[in-house]
Amino acid sequence: MSDKKLKLPNPWLLASIALVLIFAAFITYDKSPTFRTNINFLLGLTEKTQDEKTEPAAVEQKKFKVNLTVLTDKSVANPAYNIEEKTTQMKEDIDADLTINIVDIKDDAGKKLIADYSFKTVPVLIFDSEFAKTQFYKEVAPYFSAENGNYILKLQPITFLTIPEAGDGQAKGVTTGTPKITIIEYSSFTCPYCAQMSPVFEQALKEYPDKLKFVYKNFDRRGNDPLVENAAECAGEQGKFWEMHDYIFDNQKTLNGADAADLLKKEAETLKLDTAKFNTCVDENKFIDKINKQTDEAYSFAVSGTPGIFVNDQFIGGAIDYTNLKSVIDSFNP
Repeated sequence: MSDKKLKLPNPWLLASIALVLIFAAFITYDKSPTFRTNINFLLGLTEKTQDEKTEPAAVEQKKFKVNLTVLTDKSVANPAYNIEEKTTQMKEDIDADLTINIVDIKDDAGKKLIADYSFKTVPVLIFDSEFAKTQFYKEVAPYFSAENGNYILKLQPITFLTIPEAGDGQAKGVTTGTPKITIIEYSSFTCPYCAQMSPVFEQALKEYPDKLKFVYKNFDRRGNDPLVENAAECAGEQGKFWEMHDYIFDNQKTLNGADAADLLKKEAETLKLDTAKFNTCVDENKFIDKINKQTDEAYSFAVSGTPGIFVNDQFIGGAIDYTNLKSVIDSFNP
């Protein structure tokens, strides 16, 4: 699930919409024609034929009693999607005796859920333990987290209950005091859309030199991500994070190869780093815990792909051009 705009394909937004429309990604789990047909129908991609509507199940399966709690913000006017409508559509496809309880974040029950689970966004789907017994769950389990005996899925946010802080991210621009604008980007060094965003942020820093703080945080997409992310942090340990950051994005395709570590170590020489210290840092994967922590933090804010961008309290899922970024920044009257 990964990126956005600039007149390019929009994987990040597609991934978010997929979750909202009840797991479009599940189409890939093509265990049976019936399962695929049901998912496509649920997403509005196809219509069931009369035969499909009346076709009896090959094997009568036990229906489990499943409780679903939907935590949402009912005060949001005209949300991008109707959560009640979408959750009602689940009943057929989960193939269980499904009871749905919609809870508002301002209700006592909602406040308790937020406290119990430390939710940072809504809507959230919370299935009870019986959900794990259903065939549907067996197909979609990788998309859920198990917490407190329940099964959790965070949908595309309509409300952020809190926003990220700069924390241990790499920062530049206004790094002291309280800047008028703080941009926090959850980014991947192997993501082409993130590479496209890098000069966009640089342009913003030049236009708002006394008002803008930019914070880079890692989002591990696997592959060579941990290696190059760790290398950038190792350079940062010696005050050269941004130089290594720029080198990695400028050489993104080359660094996807098996010799990436050697190339990074060679660049450390070019940057006049203490190469012995840098090489040990790379070989020992010194900053992997920090990388994992930042990735987990991104997921906690329902960021499911890169780039995930916060401009103050406004979220942008995917790449945008400078005109659109400037419009968001100016909306805060910096």
